[in-house]
Amino acid sequence: MSILPQTKMEQHYQAASVEQFRATEIIIGHEFGAPSDGAGLVNRLLAQFIVDLNFNRPIYVAESIANALQEISPNTNIAGVFHDTSANTLASKGGTMAELEQVQSQCAITVRKTLHVAHARHVSRVLRQARLVGFDPIAPPNLPEEFDPASSQWWCRGPLRWKLREVIGQPYLKLRGQL
Repeated sequence: MSILPQTKMEQHYQAASVEQFRATEIIIGHEFGAPSDGAGLVNRLLAQFIVDLNFNRPIYVAESIANALQEISPNTNIAGVFHDTSANTLASKGGTMAELEQVQSQCAITVRKTLHVAHARHVSRVLRQARLVGFDPIAPPNLPEEFDPASSQWWCRGPLRWKLREVIGQPYLKLRGQL
């Protein structure tokens, strides 16, 4: 449990119902932390979560999650991989919006109903941003909550760092029309 209360953006999301799960068209796996080598702790947890879902839908994931999926379950059918989406400190490149835009461009058909697998503290913002690009997003319950102390992104190393980044970053994303 965090020593600080969750911000509005971090508040627990409404997990999808069984009916909502059945209506989804694709799964999107969002990176959390940019590992300096390998997939990174949280991205491996997110990959395992996708495998455990055992949900027969096309999967679109960040490159680090794709690498972890291939290690965990080599027969996982990955429909698309988005590249170079790790955000820098000011989110002037990459980030969640870059992931979502790449998924849109990779889909052969217009997709609306999307299932998003992301870090538990990240997913509420992911869902809000997915709505901005035209998706009707949902998220599963019990998403990973761990942080990665080895992440090259300082804000993914612990809950206090994440909270600081979100408090600073949310107004910036709003100004850019990304939130």
